[in-house]
Amino acid sequence: MAPSTEESVPAVLTPGWVASAADYASSLAALFPRGLAWPRHPDSIVGQVIGGLAHCFSRSNTDLAALLEEADPRTAIALLDDWERVLDLPDGCTGEGASTIQGRRAAILSKLLMQGGQSRAAFLKLAETLGYQISIEEFRPFRVGFSRAGDPLIGIEGAYLWRVRIYAVPVLRFQAGSSQTGDPLAAGTASDLECLFRRLKPAHTTVTFIYEV
Repeated sequence: MAPSTEESVPAVLTPGWVASAADYASSLAALFPRGLAWPRHPDSIVGQVIGGLAHCFSRSNTDLAALLEEADPRTAIALLDDWERVLDLPDGCTGEGASTIQGRRAAILSKLLMQGGQSRAAFLKLAETLGYQISIEEFRPFRVGFSRAGDPLIGIEGAYLWRVRIYAVPVLRFQAGSSQTGDPLAAGTASDLECLFRRLKPAHTTVTFIYEV
């Protein structure tokens, strides 16, 4: 006689697939001895024990799958506080949007990816990580024999001056599933970028900002 449906052994679970309580219940039921003393009906004592264990295993499986999302700051929610504690965030350069989930993720990601250095490429990469489109202009003093007619008459201080043109300011919009109650519908500012550039710039230089938005 073929075994009943509730006593049949389920298919092997695919790795990475989050099993439901019903999947665990079916697997657990298949491990119990067969016979009248071991009923699988959900209302029986054995069935209730199986159901309770199945829900516990399913919840643990779901939490474990969620932990994989929390391990990535781009998708983390529950562990954002821990990410910020480790990275000492928010700090003095935290922007307006850092009160939102998306803004907190961006601040965490930018600090994790920050490679250091004070080159033009390093500052361009930092701006890109924060979601800004910029260009950087460097100046040099006007010198006879090197400069040409029409070049701006810049004094010796021009050797220590550089300018950032900001072409687009990222707007962090409210997103269902990521944002939380109380988050603004939209937030956008470049205060974090200006603060970070002034903090990280070579000490002997002066940086200015122009908005082309």
